[in-house]
Amino acid sequence: MQRSRLETENRLIEAVGQLVKESGFDHIGINRVASQAGVNKILIYRYFGGLGGLLKAYFERTRPTSSVPPIDIDQLKGASLEVFFNTCYTYVIEEFRLLRHDIEAQELLKAKLLSNDGIVHAITAEKEKRLVKMVDDLSAIVHSSHARPFAAILVSSLTLLLFTGQQKRQVMGIDPSTDEGWAEIEQALKNIFQGIYLFTKERLAASAKKSA
Repeated sequence: MQRSRLETENRLIEAVGQLVKESGFDHIGINRVASQAGVNKILIYRYFGGLGGLLKAYFERTRPTSSVPPIDIDQLKGASLEVFFNTCYTYVIEEFRLLRHDIEAQELLKAKLLSNDGIVHAITAEKEKRLVKMVDDLSAIVHSSHARPFAAILVSSLTLLLFTGQQKRQVMGIDPSTDEGWAEIEQALKNIFQGIYLFTKERLAASAKKSA
């Protein structure tokens, strides 16, 4: 009996994942999940207490939030500015390269932007909290007071480009859905980080000169 229940729970959770990949979180309902899993919808209420409980179990099981390993803050404390900004750039592009190929993580991010689902926001809030701390720690190394707004602009713009590519639409003649188009975006981002590196280098040099 216990094994039968466990198998049914697994089928329902897997069904949620399949539906997320096909049509996103906003199209998930009790009837669709039950039909996809091939079980009576009553079992969703019996085993999970409803759709909310099933989604919570799905999130706990799969954790669909793509993420590369965080930047090692301690390692950057004694690094050169060039290494510092190259590391930050590499983290960003690898994070979005991973996200580009993770449909479930994309749909979770889209649900966060478009819905008021408390479970969705709770899951994404965990990752954002870790990201904010990392940004604050990085900004402390280079004595920057604008790291959070810069990160917000960066993440928001890349997310928009990602979703635009999902719709097979172009931005300024660039198709973000193709590897070629995304490579152009990464090169532009590299130039931006190079500019910030040069600006920070001058700012810190001027500050040191003023303090001397």
